[in-house]
Amino acid sequence: MASSLVIRHVALVPTMIGLAAVLSAGTVLAVVTSLRGAAATRRPHVPGPGPRVGVRGLTPPREVASLRG
Repeated sequence: MASSLVIRHVALVPTMIGLAAVLSAGTVLAVVTSLRGAAATRRPHVPGPGPRVGVRGLTPPREVASLRG
């Protein structure tokens, strides 16, 4: 592993801090990528059909019948 090669040239504590930083950055990158993928595949909410409307799209059907006489 790369950390064993770094330990030969640098002290143990800075090597472990560097390794922890690299692993933390990878974890954050994975979570962000996962959340973006989940948001992209989520379907938007589409409400169900509303109340029926009349001929012109504004008047309810029973009022249309009463207007016809």
